[in-house]
Amino acid sequence: MLVVRPIFAQTVLCSLSFALMMSSRGARDLRAVLCKDGTHATLEHTAVYMGKDCGRWTCHRELTSYPGSAATPQKIHLKDFDLCTANCETYCDSPVIDGPPDVEDCRALASYYKDAGRFTIDAHKYIIWEYDTCRVTQYNRLNHDDQRISYCFDQDHWAGVVDGISSHCGSKANAHGGSCYFYDSLYFSSITVEKA
Repeated sequence: MLVVRPIFAQTVLCSLSFALMMSSRGARDLRAVLCKDGTHATLEHTAVYMGKDCGRWTCHRELTSYPGSAATPQKIHLKDFDLCTANCETYCDSPVIDGPPDVEDCRALASYYKDAGRFTIDAHKYIIWEYDTCRVTQYNRLNHDDQRISYCFDQDHWAGVVDGISSHCGSKANAHGGSCYFYDSLYFSSITVEKA
């Protein structure tokens, strides 16, 4: 169930910067994505879908200590933390600053991945997906060195969240995108949809 709550501050979680790279022939290449810390994101996948570039990158996230979280001294192998059964609370980012992503671009991105099954996000990383004006970022915020997150791409999960945020957190809502927090908390994972 998608619950939309407005917030009146620009999102800090996804202050990623992007630089457009041009090839020597002047043709457009995929964007060179810079992570929040200024390092280059690792390109994981590219494709052309409906005539536009589609890409997925990964970045390392800054480690954060949360109340009650402690480092585990011994290494143990943990099962992937499954988010497919988790609820996700959505908050719109207001006011409109540079405009929201094009809803149709976000729908195309969601459509491209909706039949891709499951995906994982390694410990201390986040994934960036981009399709024309639509950028989606999902974080693994768990504070264990071996704890991966597993999530489903289908329309009831990732694709549905991307569609929902882009549809409900646009200009009509005086917003420029939004974020969905699993278990309504910063301790697990979040998905942010914003303009690329």
